[in-house]
Formats: sequence, C-alpha cells, structure tokens
Amino acid sequence: MIQHFSLCPCPKLIAEYLLRETTCDAVVVVDVLRASTTILEALSNGAKAVIPVADSDQLKPYLNNNGYIVAGERGGIKLEFADLGNDPAEYTPQRIKGKTVVLSTTNGTQNIETIVKLRSNIPIFIGSVGNVVMLASLLEESYNNVLIAASGWNNTFSVEDSLYAALLYNQFVSPPSLTDDATILARMALENTKNNYAYAVKKSEHYQRLLKLIPKERIDYCLKPYLYSIVPFYYKGQIMVGR
Repeated sequence: MIQHFSLCPCPKLIAEYLLRETTCDAVVVVDVLRASTTILEALSNGAKAVIPVADSDQLKPYLNNNGYIVAGERGGIKLEFADLGNDPAEYTPQRIKGKTVVLSTTNGTQNIETIVKLRSNIPIFIGSVGNVVMLASLLEESYNNVLIAASGWNNTFSVEDSLYAALLYNQFVSPPSLTDDATILARMALENTKNNYAYAVKKSEHYQRLLKLIPKERIDYCLKPYLYSIVPFYYKGQIMVGR
C-alpha cells in the first residue's frame, strides 16, 4: 500500500527528490506528449525493448543495424537521419516487431537518463494515460513511497505531465493520505476541470505547440485511457515489459 506520493514537477529539481534522506522506493517517469505513449506503443506492438538515450549522437552507432530501429526527435520534429520520430502512429507491428528501438527525445529520455545517474538501483516505470489503471494497480501492490517524475518541456514545468500525478492518484483504490504540495496543487487543478484531464491538457502550451506540427488526432491519441495492459520498466539500460 502506498503511504506517500509525491510529484517532481520539473526535471531540474529531480536530484532534490531522489537524494533526500527519506526518499521514494519507485519512480514513474511521465512524458505524456509524447515519449511515454511512444514507448508503450512500441512495446505493445512487439518491440523487444526500447533503449532511451539522451544525446542524439548516441543513436548513430545503431544506424543500418538490422536488429535496431533508430528513433529520434527534437522540438517535436523527427531527426533527419532517424528511421522514426516520436509519434506513436509510426510504431506499427510491421515496422518494429522483434526489433529494439533506440529512442532519443526532447524531454523524456533525458529525464530517464538523469534519474538513472542519480539512483541507478531504483525501480523506474513508464507512465502514460493509456496505462494509468494498470500502473496504479502495480504501484499499490508493491510500493510504499512513489515519486512521479514529470519530464516537462526543456527542463521546465508542463501542465500535462504534472497533472498526470493527479490523474494517477485518482486511480488508487486506497489513496495515500500523505502527499506533497506539488501533488496537492495538481489535484486541485484537475478538480477545477471536473477531473477532465484531456480538457486541461488541450489548453496547455505543449499541446498547442504540437498542433502546429502534427494532426490533432495523433496528439489526442496520447490522451486516451485503456490503450495498454502493460507497465514498462527500466532495467540495465533498456525499457521492457518482462525480464
């Protein structure tokens, strides 16, 4: 049963949360628009694993290797040399089944790498709207002190990732009574929209930014619940479903 639930609303602050004397025993990395959904889509459609890398140059050794798919994005736009970008619609079974995806994104993969460097032994899970119910169940079964690590935008706050903490909190059968102020604020904000998470996200800066780059329906896909029955986790450099 979860006893304490907290939210790091900005990647710049993650060390303050992970290096406390009393700290979390599980971390959920969330990048709703769009790395979280991309990772889940890839693994649900048969990818063997996803290797997250922070620097786009780390992708290049995997180019022209039959066992790998190179995926990269910056500022919402696919990298020129990459096979795929950061759009879940690209990750069809025909393209990625049986392959390992090496992924570098503007926000999400940097967040993961920072957490691993600070606390290499802590369980790290990937959270999206599409797996929020499964994730809540797993966390309640196995962990006491959970931290949501919002990926934000360029190391700053984002509505969609911080409000995800409230969305996840609302799924718990036995919600923890102890939360930090960031979580309290996220819950108040979501309640102010009558718990309409998608409505809140569609008003966000990043959602509006993506509207200029990709079709609306492809962004909205990332806001759909019940898409996935898996909870990916990071293990020895890879994100996977089962060891």
